[in-house]
This record gives sequence, structure tokens and C-alpha cells, in this order.
Amino acid sequence: MLKNGDAYFQVVHKEKNPVVVKTNGSDVIVLGTSFEINAFEKESQSEITVSSGKVGVQLSDLKQPATFVLRPCWDSNPRPAD
Repeated sequence: MLKNGDAYFQVVHKEKNPVVVKTNGSDVIVLGTSFEINAFEKESQSEITVSSGKVGVQLSDLKQPATFVLRPCWDSNPRPAD
């Protein structure tokens, strides 16, 4: 779990052993990629930047959970606007 800080990951996708990074209200599912996550306890939002490959993101703290895929150059704040 990444609760407070920045982290950069380079991960090879293994279907039988998926890597999941938990942040403030979202789970990032590694699909063979390199990416950065910025997550801070003071903020309700996490930011994900994909360098290569792709990641899946599941938002679990919403009334209706949402899932989407991020690819390179999609700098995302995975939170819907209020």
C-alpha cells in the first residue's frame, strides 16, 4: 500500500501472480509496465503516470466502483470531478 509519497515501478506482467498497488481509494493492477504513482494521505486523490505498457485502475471508494486502463502519455488523476 502506498499511502504517502511517490513511487516508480517497472514490472513484468505475470498473469498467475498479478501485482496490485493499493493507494487512497484505488487499486492499480500492473499489466506489464513502468509507471509512477503519487499518493498522499492529506489528499483524497492519487495521480498515476504511465511510462510504458499499461495499468488497470479500480476505484473502490465510489458509490459505483469504476475500472479503466491507462496507457503511456495518459497522465491521470483517477478521480471523477465533483
